Amino acid sequence: MTRWPFGWLGAAVCAVLAVRLATLGLYPLMDTTEARYGEIARVMVTSGNWVTPQLVPGEPFWAKPPLSIWQSAGAIALLGDAAFAARLPALLNTALTLALLAVFAARVVSRPVAGRAALIAVSTLGGFVAAGTVMTDPALLASLTLTLTSFWFALHQRGVVWRLVFFASLGLGLLAKGPVATVLAAGPIGLWTVLQWRWREVLALCLWPPGLALAAAVAAPWYLVAEIRTPGFLRYFLVGEHLQRYLQSGWSGDRYGTAHDEPLGTIWVYALLACLPWSLVALGVGARAVAVAGPAVRRALGRALNQYLLCWALWPLVFFTFAGNILATYVLPGVPAFALLLAMAVSTWRARTVVAVAAVVPLGLVLALTFGLRAHTQTESQARLLHAVQRAHPGVPVLYLRHAPHSARFYSRGTARFLLDSAAVHNAVRDGEPAVLVVRHGDGVDLPLDTLAVVHADEEYTAFLLPPR
Repeated sequence: MTRWPFGWLGAAVCAVLAVRLATLGLYPLMDTTEARYGEIARVMVTSGNWVTPQLVPGEPFWAKPPLSIWQSAGAIALLGDAAFAARLPALLNTALTLALLAVFAARVVSRPVAGRAALIAVSTLGGFVAAGTVMTDPALLASLTLTLTSFWFALHQRGVVWRLVFFASLGLGLLAKGPVATVLAAGPIGLWTVLQWRWREVLALCLWPPGLALAAAVAAPWYLVAEIRTPGFLRYFLVGEHLQRYLQSGWSGDRYGTAHDEPLGTIWVYALLACLPWSLVALGVGARAVAVAGPAVRRALGRALNQYLLCWALWPLVFFTFAGNILATYVLPGVPAFALLLAMAVSTWRARTVVAVAAVVPLGLVLALTFGLRAHTQTESQARLLHAVQRAHPGVPVLYLRHAPHSARFYSRGTARFLLDSAAVHNAVRDGEPAVLVVRHGDGVDLPLDTLAVVHADEEYTAFLLPPR
């Protein structure tokens, strides 16, 4: 077996990543999440403002810190404002997460288990989809994986390097998602400390003054400058986006959309779905182990490493059990630990069996994109409509009535205008110039639409040509 990348299991991991890489540009950025963060990154490049994220130039976007936005903006600056560039950082963050998981697993368990763990993690439904989606979660996942792996090494190895990495990664987590990143790291560490009763060692590590100073040096400057540039940011972000969003289902203070009001405990359903097909494997393996080898299971659960991985895998689910405002991506921080635990459980499986199960999600996506999903994605974005308008009437202003899809901003490069009512349409049309008006189906419009030529229509919107006045 070659020393890198973990034999042909490592080659399978690379193949899965290659499939995801090949699909990054096959479909447009979709509303709302992808197109929103893609547009924020595009505006960051065009405005030159790399401190305050903005969805509309001049209007700060306070919902998230900028690490993933910086990454997408950098890719757009280098490669152009296309879906491929906006999504590429998510894939790179995923590759970093897998590398960290593989190194950790190889050092604390074995190289064959490391290959299995990386392959399981990347071939879960949630992990594979997130690897090519424009959102903040892949950056959070990479920083959290670095935090929780470096903590273990810092606690069990001499020297200060891993300590410094641990605290630097905490700072990166604050830039990736905010204080919730610290909560998601502190939970597994705290629970494991209680189980192992290693308070003195853990507190000495976590309260190490140089490390705390390093974490602050990584994250605090942006928070301070962001508040100075746009006063009110810290209150909205820390109190609103973190405390109130967690405590209040359907939180009404969301400035950028609507909160997700889900029944308490929904996160466990999301975990089952996000970890497919491996969640079904885990249920089967776990049930059989308990039935056939109960004492061996109890001995395994008593090991320090296994307890740490269980705390790591389960803490996001426990924490978000009591929150109604949740998304399926909130499962992702625990996936690396889940993958490593399952890899150890199936360490006796033949490698080809692991690869066969891992192929389900990547092949499923390729088949879905080939036989219908790609067409469906076009209805979730304004890319096709705007391309049709630009081909038929290049340079003509595009006006959206009442509704402002984020993808319209991205694919019009910020030139599409959004109007509140029919009177605003009349005022927006310049004398002697045509325009294209985009209306969502079912909206009541005080305009003679039946007399206007249709430029393009899809399942949700129709673009009409407004003649010169």
